[in-house]
Amino acid sequence: MFDDSPGLLGKLIRTCQSETGGDRIQACLDVAHASLSSTPLDLWFDELSPFIGHLHLNDNDQSADLHQTIGQGKIDFAKVFGRMKELPDKTSALIEISDLAKTEQSVLYIKKGGYYGFTQ
Repeated sequence: MFDDSPGLLGKLIRTCQSETGGDRIQACLDVAHASLSSTPLDLWFDELSPFIGHLHLNDNDQSADLHQTIGQGKIDFAKVFGRMKELPDKTSALIEISDLAKTEQSVLYIKKGGYYGFTQ
């Protein structure tokens, strides 16, 4: 859940896919968890993008998993959303915030930026 790098998860998925001959095993990339590691987010996407089937999205202050409103913390979501656009259209995403008002603010942030299939 709080791996310091994506290597082990990538290796596990590659092994499972090669042994089963299919792609039913996929990764859920929690962007906020990955941002807390010492590995840059770009490297998480580089390693796992062939396997990402789902994403969890929320912001943080880069020191704790705070589940903040997207755009209110220190995660570079312009970069994250750019990388998300490289993923297959079927990739799902969850705004992982338990407060409805903060979730709505996050959706507005995403729409304003024209990110990930949301339009104004």
